Amino acid sequence: MKTELPNVIIANLHRRHTGVSSTVKDLIPHQEKMMDVGIADWGDLNRGQSKFSILSLIIKGFSKPNGIARYRVLHARRAIDMVLGIFLRDILGQKWKIVFTSATNHHHSRMFLKLLGKMDALIATSSFIYNFLDRDKFSAEIHHGIDTTRYFPDPKLSESKNSGEGDWIGCVGRVRHAKGVDLFVDTMLKVLPEQENYKAKIIGLCKPRDEKFKQHLLTIIKQADLQDKIVFSGEIGTEGMDELYRSMVLCIACSRSEGFGLVPFEALATGTPVVTSMTGAWPILIGKDIGRVVEIDNSEEMIKATKELLSNGELRKTMCKKAREQAVSKFHISNEARGINRVYTSLLY
Repeated sequence: MKTELPNVIIANLHRRHTGVSSTVKDLIPHQEKMMDVGIADWGDLNRGQSKFSILSLIIKGFSKPNGIARYRVLHARRAIDMVLGIFLRDILGQKWKIVFTSATNHHHSRMFLKLLGKMDALIATSSFIYNFLDRDKFSAEIHHGIDTTRYFPDPKLSESKNSGEGDWIGCVGRVRHAKGVDLFVDTMLKVLPEQENYKAKIIGLCKPRDEKFKQHLLTIIKQADLQDKIVFSGEIGTEGMDELYRSMVLCIACSRSEGFGLVPFEALATGTPVVTSMTGAWPILIGKDIGRVVEIDNSEEMIKATKELLSNGELRKTMCKKAREQAVSKFHISNEARGINRVYTSLLY
């Protein structure tokens, strides 16, 4: 257990395991290889040796930063993380710089903008996010990365799923309107009757407020007599997602709005081609050699792209290979870790 407070603390002040939590959990091992970092964590990310309570930050934050550093850095990704940093720096008068990573592609509330205005540096996960940030505080555009040692293809599965013998078509994410799950269902209603070897799986949590939305989709599926071919599997733990992606013949992401959107890139790292909507980082980073990107809310284009890839095993096989190559060269998580650590370094001294 570390006793000395590192010069960099990464905040994860959320008790549920969310997409942000997964990002933090995957990044820290790569960041730790480059510099000494700690975490203020409410989400049980199992980083025992580098975990610090808020009380320990309050007490130890009065100590001089280590080495020749003039400041410590707190990395925030949520409003509550920013509040913690502001409290330590402005209320207690400790030597902190605060950096915030934004993956939100919409205009912020006045209160949130006030918090952003108190940041020392801002990171955007895509060029589109940049438009919603204070450009005077903007430090870097750093795309999310994928741990390609965890997400990788299975050669045996890769051969079988491109043979046309059948497998899952997957949709991963919360079951709600914003994620376009209704568009996925609509696409499957048109595609599956012509593709008898394939089934569709919707993987993700449905919160109580979205239960009516889900029940409506189940009714439509039952009316089409496809309840055995389109299934809701619920939420699957992060530890099982890599195997799930490997079993997919195609990953479809129909979101109406995304800040970045990790799911397609995780799928690509396992050698699974993707069809996505034109939101988040998808139209920027996904080319025609590894998938298809269609207009938001355009069911006809989604159906057309899905049929094209399902009907051409050789095309999918080529895409699988290129998807993996690009995941390793362009989307590797170490690239993200290096970029973030460079921002830290610019603030420490």
